[in-house]
Amino acid sequence: MIIRTITSLILLTALTLQADTTDKCKNKRVISQSPYITHAIDFFGLQECIVGASIYDKAVKKDLPRTGKVFVPNKEKIAKLNPDFIFTSDWTKRAVMADITPNGAKAFMLHGFQSMEQVENNLYTIGNVLKVKDFQTKVKNFSDEWRELAHSIKHKNKRVILMSACSKDPYSYGTNTYLGDLFSEAGFDVVDKSNKVKVFKITKDKNELDEFIKEFRPDFIFGFVPYTKASTCSILETDKKLPIIYLNGDNFLHPAPIILQGLKELRSKEDEY
Repeated sequence: MIIRTITSLILLTALTLQADTTDKCKNKRVISQSPYITHAIDFFGLQECIVGASIYDKAVKKDLPRTGKVFVPNKEKIAKLNPDFIFTSDWTKRAVMADITPNGAKAFMLHGFQSMEQVENNLYTIGNVLKVKDFQTKVKNFSDEWRELAHSIKHKNKRVILMSACSKDPYSYGTNTYLGDLFSEAGFDVVDKSNKVKVFKITKDKNELDEFIKEFRPDFIFGFVPYTKASTCSILETDKKLPIIYLNGDNFLHPAPIILQGLKELRSKEDEY
C-alpha cells in the first residue's frame, strides 16, 4: 500500500512538472542559434522551451536537435522543428535569417558583443517576445547587480589586456566590446582601444602580442580560459613574462547574465593583481 502511494505521488509530480513546462512553453517553441542566446533565455527560466540549438551550444541537452552553425543555420532542420521564434546573433546575415525562417515563425536578431547595454537590450527583447512576467524588473535587477559587482572591484586603474583563445592566434577584447565595457566599468584601463576583437599573429619570426605589450605597457593580462578545457594557456606566456590572471572563460565569453559569475570570480582573485 505504501509503495503504491509513493509510486502514485511520483507519477503525479512528474505529470505536474510536465504540465507546468507545457503551459510555460505554449506557443513558445524557440530555436537558439548561439550559446549566449541560450544563456539569456535560461536567465528567464525558459530553457525548456528551446527545441533546437546551434551545433556549438553546450548549455542545452546533448540530445537536443541541432540547427546548424551560427553563421550557417540549417534551413531544413529548423523547418522540421516547427518553431514559433528564432533568435540569431548579428553574425547571421539578414538575408540568411529571412531565408531560414519558416512561415508562421518570427525571427529576431540579437546583438551583445559591443557593449553591456546591448546585453541588457537582448534580455529586454527576449523577455518581451516570450511574454515573461515582470521581465523589465528582472532585467533591471541584472543591470544593477553587474554594475554593483563591477564597482566593488578594488585595485583601480590597472592597465590590462583582455585575452582569449588558446589557439594559434590569441585575440584581445578592445574597449568597444562588451568585455572592454565591463572591465572599464570595474575601473581597469583596457589598453586595447580597438572597436572590436584584435587578433595577434604569432609566428617563429614575429610575435604581434609581444610587440603590442612593449608599446602599450600593460600591468598584466586577464586570460579567459574555459575551465572545462584547461586552466592555463601557454600561448599567452609572452617573452616579456607579463603576469597573467586566468579567469573562467565559460563565465566571461558569453554576453549574457552568466557574466555575473565571472565578476564574482574576478573579485575573489583581487590578491593576484
